[in-house]
Amino acid sequence: RAYKLRAGLTILGVVMGIMTVTGMSSIVAGLNQSMASQIQNLGSAVVFVRPWGPGENLTGEERRRRRGLSENEIKAILEHCPSVKEISPMEILVYDTIKTGNARVQAATLLGTTEEFSTVHDLYVEKGRFLNSPDISRGSRVAVIGHDVAESLYGPRDPIDKEMMIDGLRFRVIGVL
Repeated sequence: RAYKLRAGLTILGVVMGIMTVTGMSSIVAGLNQSMASQIQNLGSAVVFVRPWGPGENLTGEERRRRRGLSENEIKAILEHCPSVKEISPMEILVYDTIKTGNARVQAATLLGTTEEFSTVHDLYVEKGRFLNSPDISRGSRVAVIGHDVAESLYGPRDPIDKEMMIDGLRFRVIGVL
């Protein structure tokens, strides 16, 4: 009897050990796959240049004072680095409320950028169009919104050429991602 109990406990221990190792291997493989897909979605050839270090927690004022790349620096990079196809500046903007009529969206991420952003980040515009050179050069108040924002603000209606307010400033919707 003693040998049977010992043998059974030994077998149980071995089985649990194998299950633990297999489970941990599966979890690690899943995390690796998740990280690889996130990097792939971001773009494996995308480089972010920011005027602050990783984990550096700056106030809004400190962030505004930090100098980003100038137009001349961007042109120099494009001239001297043939592997660089596009450069897209990106400014994360902080606004409280996006609204149209009675519909509101809060805590959405707003980005100020240029037409190259869609190429750099491989974006697909579902309806309408993305920003273009005349929009940028004129400083037009136009917006390309995400699908979720479009659903929240306009429901089943087509948002293209409709107005929306971002903290009291009027913008015309030209595209939906």
